[in-house]
Amino acid sequence: MGKFQSTKLFDGYSACFRQWKAENTHCKYLHGYAVSFRVWFEGDLDERNWVFDFGGMKRAKYKIEGMAPKDYFGYLLDHTTIVAKDDPYLTHFEQMHKDKIIQLRVLDNVGCECFAEYLFNVINKFLKLETSDRVRATKVEVYEHERNSASYMETQNSIEMLSLFDYIGHAAGPELGKAVAKAAAQANVPILMKEVDTKNYKGKIMMYPRTFLDSHFKVTATATKFPF
Repeated sequence: MGKFQSTKLFDGYSACFRQWKAENTHCKYLHGYAVSFRVWFEGDLDERNWVFDFGGMKRAKYKIEGMAPKDYFGYLLDHTTIVAKDDPYLTHFEQMHKDKIIQLRVLDNVGCECFAEYLFNVINKFLKLETSDRVRATKVEVYEHERNSASYMETQNSIEMLSLFDYIGHAAGPELGKAVAKAAAQANVPILMKEVDTKNYKGKIMMYPRTFLDSHFKVTATATKFPF
């Protein structure tokens, strides 16, 4: 059975960043690129026979960090300086941001590969809500320029692991968390523990295979009429 895919290029951004751990290369210095990225969408067709509306990122119902997705991409990548949260000169960049010399954005890691992974996860979290889990991004490729790019993608043999927060789009709460953990243990499915540090939570979270979560919540919704 075939699959429907579409792609969208997001371009016109200009970002400056540095990879402070790249001691033996000039990438340790601040440097800028005309950044762009391409997203591969996959899913069933909607009533218009589209995988995903090519203008859907600016007409979206759901938001990313309180912004329309297209606006968020500009906020992240357009005339910004991006550094890693463990950059030893982070306080200097923060002061420049405070002094309105730069527009600082801080991510866990810096570089095309890490930007691709970050955007992949952010976009998929958005698509899950926006399309009621009909569409997902299977690949994101980030370009420094026409010759250099890096991508992050799903692979056929990989197991997609998700936290309950990422799967249902909000905090699960202790009762639901315990129920899912118990069901996963009874089903003998693989579980990963991941350390997270966000503004709302710091500690370990449990990651489950998407296939298990799909099955579990489908059964739960059928049994309880709860619309997951």
